[in-house]
Amino acid sequence: MRLRNGKHLFGPGYNASGHHLSCRSSLRSVGKNSRVVAVPKRKPLLTRKVIKKQVKQVKSTPAAVKVAATKAKTIPALAMPPPRRINKAKVREDLMKKFHMEQPVVDMIISTILTEIPKVNFSDIVGQDEAVKSLRERVVYPALNPDLFRGQKVLKPPRGVLLFGPTGNGKTLLAKACASHTHYNFMNVSASALVSKWVGDSEKLVKLLFECAREIQPTIIFLDEIDAMLSSRSGSEREDTRRFKNEFLVHFDGMMCSNDDRVLILGATNLPQCIDSAALRRFDLRVFMGAPNENARAKILKTILKDIANNIKDSEIKHIAKLTEGFSASDLGTIARNAAWLPLGTIAQHLIPNPQNQRCQ
Repeated sequence: MRLRNGKHLFGPGYNASGHHLSCRSSLRSVGKNSRVVAVPKRKPLLTRKVIKKQVKQVKSTPAAVKVAATKAKTIPALAMPPPRRINKAKVREDLMKKFHMEQPVVDMIISTILTEIPKVNFSDIVGQDEAVKSLRERVVYPALNPDLFRGQKVLKPPRGVLLFGPTGNGKTLLAKACASHTHYNFMNVSASALVSKWVGDSEKLVKLLFECAREIQPTIIFLDEIDAMLSSRSGSEREDTRRFKNEFLVHFDGMMCSNDDRVLILGATNLPQCIDSAALRRFDLRVFMGAPNENARAKILKTILKDIANNIKDSEIKHIAKLTEGFSASDLGTIARNAAWLPLGTIAQHLIPNPQNQRCQ
């Protein structure tokens, strides 16, 4: 740009003549009355100054998190006061007035709220130490100490947690333990509660679900087998199914959400590759729960067999754990139950009368 004194004001990327260094020679001729506009060079989105600003904001947070972690370890599993008791009748009345929906439709969402949170401890989950550690640090600590993480941009609790891995390794049990330790209200949602035969009702049910969760927050929305509801979108699927998924994604993380909402979406699946990429991106924390190793299988067998009288030695348990490579925790439980029923085969013939002998008598 030409100033009053005849000099030019140039930005980065221009030489002394006012020509941009990347311009062609045919475009470099500048007339006497021409104007040269200095376009500043575009800066990268993440610079050292921006990083320092974010680090300064959370500079005191790690120490506070360590204090919170120490307190959480010393506090018993259910020492925190439970959340406020939910008055389902009042919640039903408020939702009906707000959305002008009929009572049977609202009752479909209200029925997903569990009145009693299942009391499951993290110690009940054997062989998934890394998964338990991740949920303790990223979900339980922020839930028990929300003031430490309020207003943070970098160090903030996740909005969505995805538990994935082979079936039978404790994903549902870990979700119950998470609800017990955080004392959040728990909503167990399945596809039958959100799907309707009437066009447009499924989207209304999704909106009603999230509004109900915000009404009774803090809340955990548990979606088991989430791949069935949020599968990958394609051009061959029905229009109502596509609208249902779009509505869910908008309320999951969109303009309808607020940073102050304490609503956690907890999903579990055996097929993470089938989930839509947009939905998968919204899960900030993804926890893999694989098959237990040999030491974990031995611990699982000891935990299962401690409630029944047996004379199995530790060396035999280790041998069984070595033979069951690739087995899940559910498979080990099935083996133990089947083995416990075998002795009844010899006793059953004396306990159960034989019909043939009764006929002879």
